[in-house]
Amino acid sequence: MIKKFIERYKEELPNVKALINLSLSKFENNTYLLFVQCMDEAGNENTEPMFIEVSIKPKSVDDKNAPLIVGAVPENNSFIGNDVNEQKVSVYLDEPGECRYDYVNYDYKNNEDKNFVDMEYSFECTGNEYKLSPAFGGTYECSTTLSTQSTSPTVNSFPTPSTMSTLNEETQIYIKCKDNPFGVKEYYFYAEVGEENKIYNEFNAEKNSNNELAQNNFFNFTEPNQIYSSLSMFEDKHLLYVVNNSNSSEIELHMFKDDPNSCTYTVGEKQGELTFCMKTGNIALGTYECIENIKLNFTNAENTEDLKNLKNDAAEKKVYEKIYNISFKCPTTQVTQQNINEESYVYALKKSEPLKITETLPKGEVKTTNTKLIVKTTLSKDVRCRYKKEFALSYMDMIKNNDEMFTIDNNVSTMNDNVFTMNVNNLPENLNTFIVKCTDAYGNSDEEKVEFYVIS
Repeated sequence: MIKKFIERYKEELPNVKALINLSLSKFENNTYLLFVQCMDEAGNENTEPMFIEVSIKPKSVDDKNAPLIVGAVPENNSFIGNDVNEQKVSVYLDEPGECRYDYVNYDYKNNEDKNFVDMEYSFECTGNEYKLSPAFGGTYECSTTLSTQSTSPTVNSFPTPSTMSTLNEETQIYIKCKDNPFGVKEYYFYAEVGEENKIYNEFNAEKNSNNELAQNNFFNFTEPNQIYSSLSMFEDKHLLYVVNNSNSSEIELHMFKDDPNSCTYTVGEKQGELTFCMKTGNIALGTYECIENIKLNFTNAENTEDLKNLKNDAAEKKVYEKIYNISFKCPTTQVTQQNINEESYVYALKKSEPLKITETLPKGEVKTTNTKLIVKTTLSKDVRCRYKKEFALSYMDMIKNNDEMFTIDNNVSTMNDNVFTMNVNNLPENLNTFIVKCTDAYGNSDEEKVEFYVIS
């Protein structure tokens, strides 16, 4: 077997070399060759090399185009069920992006269209260029659920977002998207007021020599309350820093990381941003150093004397010993220029008319054991009616017959009605009960009971 393989390889070697050279030259021009080998049931293979050539347009370095919404599900300006109170909506973009929306497109306070950041609601987007949806020939999905809101009065005769019922007779939302989304990762550490600066493994660990950490090249704690640390140290270890309260209620944080992108941080109810970042030559800690003064606010006192008094006040000891969670949110990829839609994409959903069964036949008494069930409904899209005997497990389809007229006991159905029929035979002489159920393309439905007596 090996001998045959070697002989075949020698025979095809010139072709193989030529294909490899061709593939490499194509690859340099963003073109890929997908080779196909086929075999039939008898074991015959194609002798000529078969391949599919795919060219990939290189990503423009100077990208100035905002994401384009190429389609939506449900389709824009489409109808939904009359009794729907919330509806999942997906929009599909031509590139990875993040999208926000609002029910009001105008900022009445500033007398201008709403900016992307001012839109109240957000879509959930994949944000990954490799997570393609097959919809619309290969797109990126962003989805949300529109739900009914409570109503409230308007302000200065203008509607507010809370007055816009998301699924009333016609609902409009205004969508804006921006490209080059980036992931966000969260880091955090703990801080506690104490006698001297120390670092421990976990905030809830016993503070003793066994779990006290020795300062090293990746983090240290200096006077006065200066923390030097690589961002990666806050990812898993969740260190506890004991802050020496005799100096200040602030921590001077020196955060080292590998990119200049700003990070947001939260301490209790306070939020801030690490924006002051300088390039350094420290490869071990991180190539960028961000410096921020973080005030712990562990007391309302502003001077050292008040702090000393508080320290001796047993009633306030819990406040004094509070542990603070200081969390950071940082982008996981390099943030480039982001292009945002200048004009909002207007998306609308309309409630359809309810589907109603307007009449059922026969009624009263029928003088035959073979008769016809007739159901009339209001007009709608793709109406379907089914029937079953009472207490039966499954429904059966009825036949749509709008091109006929029917008369049962002087009840006439005209061609203008949405009419469904089905012959029912060998009925027992007594009360006969059927259940009919009709649905349409928008999800509307209606159900009725048909009762009549068969007498001889």
